[in-house]
Amino acid sequence: MKFTSLTMAALAGLNFSPASASFFIYWSQDTVSGTGAYLYYFFRGHPSCNDVLNARAYTESDDVSKIQGVVCDGRGCSNGKFEEVQRLEMNTNFGHYTIYKDRGFGLFDVQNRNLGTCRPTREHTFTCGAPFGMSGITMFFCDSSVNP
Repeated sequence: MKFTSLTMAALAGLNFSPASASFFIYWSQDTVSGTGAYLYYFFRGHPSCNDVLNARAYTESDDVSKIQGVVCDGRGCSNGKFEEVQRLEMNTNFGHYTIYKDRGFGLFDVQNRNLGTCRPTREHTFTCGAPFGMSGITMFFCDSSVNP
């Protein structure tokens, strides 16, 4: 394939990035054990119930600098208005990242490198029945080089 100036300009206009990946952050609440804890899941696409049942759920914590979990700051963390989340810090088995509202919902690593952008969304839910009733909703969609 021969790349012309016109082809390159078209790709640049599309923000084409071969290393780009997308993922969803889902928010849920533990209704199974009775704790009511907020849970966070990470999926590359919309999950099936089998995906949900086999996924790692990360719990909320006050500090995730040394442990895996999620810190959520802002009213949107508990009222379901995810655009009101000020900061979402995630220390996971695929890395340690933070989304900052005051940086345009940018996704940053611990070296403060911008790895992509996220947008608050409530576009998809999951509800899974037996053996336990579980439900969740998308919290963020991220376009990034991070690949959970």
